[in-house]
Amino acid sequence: MWPKAGTMLVLLFSAAFLLTACAPDAAPPTAIPTPTPEVVLIVVTPEPTPNLEATVAAMIATAQPTPTATPHPTATPHPTDTPHPTPTTPPPPTVDIPATVAAELTRVAPAPTPTPVKAARSVSDIVKSIDGGLVQIATPTGDGSGFVVSEDGLIVTNAHVVEQHTSVTVRFVNGRSYTGQVLGRDETIDLAVVKVESRQPLHPMTLGDASSIGVGDEVIALGFPLGDELGRDYTVTTGVVSSRRTDGAVERIQTDAAINPGNSGGPLVNRNGRVIGVNTSSYTYYQGISFAISVSEVKENLDFLASGGNVLADAGGEWWTYENEDCRYSLLIHPKWILADESDVCDAHFERYDGNDLVGAVNVWVYELDTGETLHDFYEWWRDESIELARNWEIFELSSFEKLDTHDGYIMDYIWQETDAGCISNGLDWVVESSYFYKILVLNAGMCSFMPKSEFDEIRAMEFDY
Repeated sequence: MWPKAGTMLVLLFSAAFLLTACAPDAAPPTAIPTPTPEVVLIVVTPEPTPNLEATVAAMIATAQPTPTATPHPTATPHPTDTPHPTPTTPPPPTVDIPATVAAELTRVAPAPTPTPVKAARSVSDIVKSIDGGLVQIATPTGDGSGFVVSEDGLIVTNAHVVEQHTSVTVRFVNGRSYTGQVLGRDETIDLAVVKVESRQPLHPMTLGDASSIGVGDEVIALGFPLGDELGRDYTVTTGVVSSRRTDGAVERIQTDAAINPGNSGGPLVNRNGRVIGVNTSSYTYYQGISFAISVSEVKENLDFLASGGNVLADAGGEWWTYENEDCRYSLLIHPKWILADESDVCDAHFERYDGNDLVGAVNVWVYELDTGETLHDFYEWWRDESIELARNWEIFELSSFEKLDTHDGYIMDYIWQETDAGCISNGLDWVVESSYFYKILVLNAGMCSFMPKSEFDEIRAMEFDY
């Protein structure tokens, strides 16, 4: 049995103590008597007998701990492909690994969230959202349309709607009417700005971006056509952008949306309800050919017109009078028309250009009356001859045939196109009898239909003295 180390130390310590306590003071060496030993009883409680094998094993384990084997890293699994169409979350890993590593290993790319498709707005919804800015414009000589472009009362319309009037009546779709002051007009691009005073802010329409207009885009035309027949309710027509063109210096949009008399000045809007054009004209006898002035012209000229800018059709000079002394007739003519040719038999030919493009022509022809032939006889011959001649033309439609109210003569309105090379034109013929000779004078005039109505009115405003 091995005593514990602590018991052995107590015994040694006790022996040393006994030796020290019994040592005599220093003295010459003498014989040392033999001391009577004292008996000291030390009671040592024995410890339980240890298990030698377990003790040794514990000492070895304490002195040199067994190293723990480093686990090999688990191979990173390949990302799981996202199932289609419904993503499935993969099961959690069963390997006992740190939580951060587990999160990375179980991370799966989420399936892309499909972009919601916004339902297209109906035409009805679009119109209801903007019709607060739609107006009818009434003048002593006719009605048209327009639209609000500012909360303080600025309204855009056509120059040919307001004509030379300084004030007009403006009616809103809610029934309210205001007197509008014509601030400015530009007859060369057929735009005008009217101002009304309202106590409450008005509801302007938003001007769109001309660069975003594409052929084939859907469009909506609003206005008050045929006010005398249809009343004061506005109408809505739809179509697409047929083409974009520049006539002279003015950018226009061609559309197949119906634009009728009274629609002039109203807005042409896109499917976002933004104004992309100002309705201005159409071919009277052919469906699907209408025109609007591009919104780019509105943006470019709005400030100028609102500040009082006034560009009249005769801004390039004074109206001038052509006189033919041989046949004693005269014609007061617009400054944009030039004399292109004269003949020895009193005929005269005038031309109208838009930039470099010929867009109009006026002819004065002189005819001798046969014996006993009347003005009415000649006019019927002229009408029938024109219809016969037009059989070989691409287009000819006679729209009116009537006696002049203010002159002894007749007037014929028509639309025509002689060949594909020429434009479709509005035509107007006056047939009158000379006051000085036994002769018939025919004033034959025409202008391309894509030109603004105000341009064609230049012809009607000419004063023919015979």
